[in-house]
Amino acid sequence: MSRKRRLLLAALVLAAAPLAGFLFGYFREEYAFDDIWTPGPFTLPAQDKRELYIIYPGPTWDDPDPPPSRSQSYHAVLNLLRSQKYRKSLLPSPMEDGGTVIYLHQGCTPSIVAYWSGGKLWLADENEVWTAYIPSNPGKFREELETLLKRYG
Repeated sequence: MSRKRRLLLAALVLAAAPLAGFLFGYFREEYAFDDIWTPGPFTLPAQDKRELYIIYPGPTWDDPDPPPSRSQSYHAVLNLLRSQKYRKSLLPSPMEDGGTVIYLHQGCTPSIVAYWSGGKLWLADENEVWTAYIPSNPGKFREELETLLKRYG
């Protein structure tokens, strides 16, 4: 290999190393659910198979003094979502059909909280761009979500 090629290769490796480190850190960073969840009326770009509705436990226009039982599903599902840390999915993939959509009913119209499909939790940002996140323990997350679906679904 000529001297010019070796220098060029060394320069490329030195230039690529910080970028590789940045990307590695970007995908290894862990997020709390409350840091990545954006409430809003989003459109789901996949066909769900199951739905889980949670109801906002606080007072609403229709029910200024709600019964305590109304908050059970809300707290149970949010406790599950908050019990995990999340990493962005390393490989880009389309959102799969056949998952579980979690709706929050607060007022007249339910809004989408998240979509669980293929071992990934999909969340939308304020621009309605969906991002796949992997829970810190996907197996436990799946089991607990199944339990909640049986109880509240």
